[in-house]
Amino acid sequence: MKRCVPAFLLLAVAVSLASAQVHSESKKATANTSGVEEELKQLEHQWADADKNKDAHALGQLLADDWTFLGPAGVENKAQHLAGLKTGGDKLESITFIEMKVRVLGNIAIVTGREHEKSTNQGKDTSGDYLWTDVFVKRQGHWLAINSQDTPVTTK
Repeated sequence: MKRCVPAFLLLAVAVSLASAQVHSESKKATANTSGVEEELKQLEHQWADADKNKDAHALGQLLADDWTFLGPAGVENKAQHLAGLKTGGDKLESITFIEMKVRVLGNIAIVTGREHEKSTNQGKDTSGDYLWTDVFVKRQGHWLAINSQDTPVTTK
């Protein structure tokens, strides 16, 4: 029985150290994830600013070359979207993010949200609330949007 006591104490110390290491790694992962979440939220705000200012260059830096958008008017790629921004058919006067949620899965991130915007498309009022999803991938150290979806919220 006396031989079991030192073995038990050694086991207890080992378990305690392992638990502390797991806790420390968990805290680091949480801190890293929250930093990435804030970075992605900031990118969403930069995107809104680029849309409002019709800054195709700035928006082009946020979108991957293989980016695809699914919206109420159909599907468009990066080149089509940037060309539309330059021609001025769409006008975004203001945007207010109501909520935004970020999920990070390694080098992929999914950002979902709800916004209220004052906007027009080809002279038609498109103002209102929208639900949206943006999928980002980290390429060469930078987050780029690869897919986006926009849905107007209709109230009954």
